[in-house]
Amino acid sequence: MKWEVFKVDDGKVLTHFKRMEDADAFIAAFDGTNLGQGMLQLREVNDVAIARPILRIARGQPGAGKSTFASKHFPGVLHIENDMFLVSGGEYKWSKERVKEAISLCIKMARAALANGSDVVVANTFTKCRFIQFYKSLADEYGAEFEVYRCHGDFKNVHGLSDKMVEGFKNAMEDWPGEVDVWPNV
Repeated sequence: MKWEVFKVDDGKVLTHFKRMEDADAFIAAFDGTNLGQGMLQLREVNDVAIARPILRIARGQPGAGKSTFASKHFPGVLHIENDMFLVSGGEYKWSKERVKEAISLCIKMARAALANGSDVVVANTFTKCRFIQFYKSLADEYGAEFEVYRCHGDFKNVHGLSDKMVEGFKNAMEDWPGEVDVWPNV
């Protein structure tokens, strides 16, 4: 048997676990976020063969369409991003301390899902190769395939950053060997 964690509002399965305790810990990590209390549920399902997981990275400056791309092209895959952990009471609250915690929680979620054979897509800016390399190492640790997508959309960023700040992110982007360039649209 295995345990699936799914969203109550649309029934979308986020990931699965071999042990109920691990699934409960996964759900608990989302408390206080926009996926928090009451939004995630757990159910027992028959065990099936688990294929080699895939860890995908969706990267780009704010407003590049990372979240849109991840949701549209990888339905049914656990989609996580640091911003998910910066929402409290429906409000986005950024601070250096909260960002560090968000990064840690994002990594924890990716690690837990990969450990259980689930595919994951992580959508963050990932301006520097060293940030991507960490996730590449994580994929290697769990025997997961690894894909990197660089989003080049030009949407209004949802956090109200100035054009100058967005341009700064864009200029700071380092190329990742073999990344796939994509131009998301809505």
